[in-house]
Amino acid sequence: MNIGQVFDEIQQEYTEKMIRWVPHYVQLTQQFSTSFPDDFDPRQILDLGSGNGNISAKLLERFPLAGFTLLDASEKMLDEARLRFLKYPFTYHLGLMQDVKYPNNHFDLIAASFSFTSFKS
Repeated sequence: MNIGQVFDEIQQEYTEKMIRWVPHYVQLTQQFSTSFPDDFDPRQILDLGSGNGNISAKLLERFPLAGFTLLDASEKMLDEARLRFLKYPFTYHLGLMQDVKYPNNHFDLIAASFSFTSFKS
């Protein structure tokens, strides 16, 4: 089973599960809308391991004019994010962060919360 399949299986009520599993999850995600300098104004934001869009939602509160790209390995998570952000022209990519290539200097902000893991070679 790959990581995308794992998250496909836990996609139902994902936010509620994260609140139960991760101490201070709500406070941690809130930091994404409050921890930047006042004059920081990114035009393009990449959310690595975006899941259902919880972090993108917080960033959208702070940077409503930015373009967003959401990348996740779970198709079901991305489907949920698409429904959540129907009125926004977000870009979505299904895949693993180590396999996707983006142009250099394209993003002004890259968020990666709860998306890194260790890999054994």
